[in-house]
Amino acid sequence: MIYDYIIAGSGFGGLSAGLLLQQKNYKVLILESHVKSGGCASDFKRISKLNPKGEFIFDVGATTLSGLENGRPLDNFLKITDLENKLKNKLIKQDTGILIHLPNGKKIFRYADKVKWLNEVLKKFLTPDADEKQKLNFNNFWDLIYKLESKAYLMTGKLKKFPPQKFKDLFKLPKNPKNLNLLYYLFTDTYKILKKYNLHQNEDFMLFINQQLLITFQSPPVKVPFLFASMGLAYPSDTYYMKGGIQKFSQAIQDEFENKGGIIKFKHRVEKTDFENGLFKVKTSKGFYFSKNFISNITVWNTGDIVSDKKLKSHFEKIKKSYPDAWGAYTLYFAVEDNFEDFNTLYHQIHYKSQVTGNASIFVSLSMKNDFEKAPEGWRTITISTHLSNPEKWKKMEKEEYIKNKKIFENEKMELLNNSFVNFKNCEKKYKLSGSPKTFEFYTKRYNGFVGGIPSDISKNIFSFPSSFTPLKNFYMVGDSVFPGQGSPAVILGAMNLTELIS
Repeated sequence: MIYDYIIAGSGFGGLSAGLLLQQKNYKVLILESHVKSGGCASDFKRISKLNPKGEFIFDVGATTLSGLENGRPLDNFLKITDLENKLKNKLIKQDTGILIHLPNGKKIFRYADKVKWLNEVLKKFLTPDADEKQKLNFNNFWDLIYKLESKAYLMTGKLKKFPPQKFKDLFKLPKNPKNLNLLYYLFTDTYKILKKYNLHQNEDFMLFINQQLLITFQSPPVKVPFLFASMGLAYPSDTYYMKGGIQKFSQAIQDEFENKGGIIKFKHRVEKTDFENGLFKVKTSKGFYFSKNFISNITVWNTGDIVSDKKLKSHFEKIKKSYPDAWGAYTLYFAVEDNFEDFNTLYHQIHYKSQVTGNASIFVSLSMKNDFEKAPEGWRTITISTHLSNPEKWKKMEKEEYIKNKKIFENEKMELLNNSFVNFKNCEKKYKLSGSPKTFEFYTKRYNGFVGGIPSDISKNIFSFPSSFTPLKNFYMVGDSVFPGQGSPAVILGAMNLTELIS
């Protein structure tokens, strides 16, 4: 059989592109190297045959969903794919997107409600004797964030070729003078805006901003365009919990894709693609498949390894040299007896000073109380992650050093949880598992264990940023390494834009 499209990888990018093309009556085949879909938004389980009996489900990487508010990428995607009714009862909006624990013991509740959040900002980041001008600066800063965030999503939705490949692509915005400020903020870094509002000298606030941008754009304020930052800093206002775990979202897309006639083959790792006589010949670990078009949901650092075309291989080698660095992650997973104080919040960011990485933060994701799809009654599962620079060094470590650093990280994180949640230390724990960038590369095959895509860097030419389009006609890219933005909304918006252009 000759397919219209073969897609390598069933992460959010590959799955969403596959479903969007399949519902337009194209014949689509997704090839996945693992045994289930989801990629970085997948899960794994442990089964307890003793008390408590049942399954414990752990989210591997991504744990939150956002972009579900009206007109946002995931909201649009669910509507055009008829998934809205099937998923709406499983998606639970969080009143507090994140609870931030600062090193000085201060807790910042990042409320979804804009008025409550602004009151929290004024209460936690200003001293009692702050004057009206300081309050106004915070007001104006967050007002600008929210105004730009909605416009930014509109812009990235209208500019189907985003990131733009040529300057003229930017002029495909609707002809409205109000859109001109989007271009200004696209080329202005976040630190300049913070300085404009005299917020850059507020130590606690800058710590908060730095760590928020690190988990959304993998870069500090001086490197993140303020237009992007507006999306990253506003996203806790639009945070959802997926009942049963984030892989349930992937599974729902997969089910709809298959219901519409799409085919997905697991344990089929793509090893090589050749373009011959107008067709792609795709070699996998299980055989050969043919298609008119090919979409890679593999990262830009890895895709060059599966192509034979010299021009295309050179294209990916150039990207590798231009963007050699990205973040890795250290992760920790375990189940815990549900007998501690979580402050009615599922997502926590705890700032601390690590023996290994210096100033850092961990992101803690708790399963919801009584989500029995994720843990038996009376128990909850936890996924913890922290960013690591230079992740490639982990695979070069000698065994003794590797084990030592993993142990330090594990001890640090358990101590942080014991100090952050009342009675946590006294709760029983099960299935304590951890992973380094080396672990992540082994299971996902992502180059050096890179996670989260390419770090934002305003000093680099935006027109050189990896695109969904490549030098080889009908060879395309989707995923977190070709669309700048925050998590699932960016990945799925990239897939929506691409499929609209090529179908």
